Amino acid sequence: MNSPIGNFISVIRLALLLSITSIIFLVFAIVLLTKPETLKNKIDLNTAPNYIKDLWHAPDTLSIANDAIGKQIKYGKELIIHTARYLGPKGSVLQISNGMNCQNCHLEAGTKPFGNNYGSVASLYPKYRARSGSLESIEKRVNDCIERSLNGQAIDSLSKEMRAIVAYIKWVGKDVPKGEK
Repeated sequence: MNSPIGNFISVIRLALLLSITSIIFLVFAIVLLTKPETLKNKIDLNTAPNYIKDLWHAPDTLSIANDAIGKQIKYGKELIIHTARYLGPKGSVLQISNGMNCQNCHLEAGTKPFGNNYGSVASLYPKYRARSGSLESIEKRVNDCIERSLNGQAIDSLSKEMRAIVAYIKWVGKDVPKGEK
């Protein structure tokens, strides 16, 4: 029969073990969530397995030129990251959406592998979409996201903002051959 003191010591030991395990898990989680680029940079693509080599990787944003097209691409990226700042309820350009950012769904401005990225958008559009029953452009798809996911209003396909978003999306997928996912 166990004594009350023995039971108390067992409970304390279990609590300590769980606390230590939780701390170790928390440290690993913090490292992984705050330093993803560290892990990415440690992958040597020359020696990595084929399934890693074959993954799509977004182009380096440092390669965006500083000319007019580059500025448009950079503005498009800014709109993806800070959609609410420009198009949200108190947007500086338009007040047409619910305050979310495109990046809430399209992780790392649509560049994260397996993060709802824009990698193959330019290569696959225009494309037939069953939802609308028609052939859709990238602009139509962007507006579909704004209207549905951001509970907003469509923006003019010829507006500076739409042209910038489309330029950025096309730039992200510039290395994906037409028709490939």
